[in-house]
Amino acid sequence: MYELTIAWRNLRGKKREKFISFIGLISVLGIAIGVAALIIVLGVMKGFETELRSKILGATSHIVVSSYDGVMTEYPDLERRIRAIDGVESASGVLHASLMLMGQRNVSGVVARGIDPESHAHIASYIAEGSLQNLHQPDSIIIGRQLASKYHLDVGSVVTFLAPSGRIGPFGSVPKRKQMRVAGILQTGMYEYDTSLAFASIETVSDIAGHRDLSVNTIEVRIRNIFNTEDAMAAIREEIGPMYFTRDWTTMNANLFSALKLERVSMFLILCVIIIVASFNIISTLVMMVMEKTREIGILMSMGATRRSISRIFFLQGILLGIAGTILGTISGIVLSLLLKRYQFVKLPPDVYMLDTVPVQLEPVIILTIIALSILISILSTLYPARQAGKLSPVEALRND
Repeated sequence: MYELTIAWRNLRGKKREKFISFIGLISVLGIAIGVAALIIVLGVMKGFETELRSKILGATSHIVVSSYDGVMTEYPDLERRIRAIDGVESASGVLHASLMLMGQRNVSGVVARGIDPESHAHIASYIAEGSLQNLHQPDSIIIGRQLASKYHLDVGSVVTFLAPSGRIGPFGSVPKRKQMRVAGILQTGMYEYDTSLAFASIETVSDIAGHRDLSVNTIEVRIRNIFNTEDAMAAIREEIGPMYFTRDWTTMNANLFSALKLERVSMFLILCVIIIVASFNIISTLVMMVMEKTREIGILMSMGATRRSISRIFFLQGILLGIAGTILGTISGIVLSLLLKRYQFVKLPPDVYMLDTVPVQLEPVIILTIIALSILISILSTLYPARQAGKLSPVEALRND
């Protein structure tokens, strides 16, 4: 195929055509930067989504079942019936209570979750110090790493908690004070959880929250397929009846994941502009090359080359530029993403981004989509210059030269 050979020679250029070759190099670099940026940014955005989902679902449940009146005294029977549903891994009652941790100089709000340690074995993997089984001891509590660091607490430390529900005094309700022993340090990797989440036994939370009867206010359900929550919730509602309502992890965190999805789409569109701008360099390179090669085009056409062959030569030149930029950008983007994932040299403030490092997750489908898009833009940018080159008249080309 002689068109490809001629296209390659034209790209190399002669001494008097070095400026055109330089413009071609700029277009290759522009496409490479756009492709690399797309791979890195989309990899980071996907990593953020996956990492946040993993951390959220690691410390919380996939589905939450609640009562309309807020109290579930018959939860053991409900747990048994929900566990019998196909696809359900576990179901356990949880008693939520808002407490205040008393320090020497300040106070912090804590969401205490009363649990059965045996039914929440998945939390054990997030216990950095101590043990989940320590919650069987009376007045024991597991607090987050950030909260423990803030108040200089270790396993075995005694800390005072306040509960809004207490005895009624002459001036109104008096908060209930209770001293509890730190039984473990929780480290989920999410700043929000590690600063405000705590675990204790149902009996302990029920006592400090002022519940007379041993009850819970939610049943947390974990299922095998986290992306099939709709079918699982329908089966749960059918089993336990209309007196209870269900919510899944996508509903409870809808704002967070919707924002992440919107940012990913926005960044994709913005960075595509870089590739489009680089494609204009391809157009300008080919247009200048057509003007520079007018005499050569006339000679080729006088020797029998068809207009389609001339168009194909310049079309291939543009494709070669686009492919070169795409390959360079793909390799650069993948290498930089892997380095970022391996060495984590970009640190984040965890109180702002909820994560302390930049997560990266490369997906072959996304990378192939970026490659296809880059090549498609390069093809579209070559159509006009290639067609104009094929329209040149050999007689006019040689006469003007």
